[in-house]
Amino acid sequence: MFHEMHPDREPVSQSTVSRIERKYRELGHVRDAPRQVSNIFKKVKYHPYRVRLIHELAEDDFDRRTEFCEYMMDHNNQNNGFIANILFSDEATFFLNGHVNRQNTRYWSQENPHWMQEYHTQHPQKVNVWAGIVRNRIVGPYFFDENLTGALGRV
Repeated sequence: MFHEMHPDREPVSQSTVSRIERKYRELGHVRDAPRQVSNIFKKVKYHPYRVRLIHELAEDDFDRRTEFCEYMMDHNNQNNGFIANILFSDEATFFLNGHVNRQNTRYWSQENPHWMQEYHTQHPQKVNVWAGIVRNRIVGPYFFDENLTGALGRV
């Protein structure tokens, strides 16, 4: 509608309209926040820190990690090419319900609070992405609506 009403003006992108709408819904206005707040933070030497997401750890996880490290070191010492034959992989979960976005979350402080937030990976409405590297090859990415588990790979 804006483009039709104002053909002589530069077009407005969908992302700009969405950002303005979101600001209005959250704040009740579309004015930019005063820039003085960030100047105050700088004056008192506060810095923005991102939240670190960590998996919950069970009581015996630390012992299991130590055992695994010892196992890997022993096998690597016995077979020099052992590490080259391992598939290194990782997965990422993208929540569709707006769960924490570390790119947009900041904690202002003079010292790093080492802010962490536990999260559970068994939430509905998400997409899991898995990829791996073996030697010099990339495997994947693969997309799953289901939960990924260590024992079964895919449930």
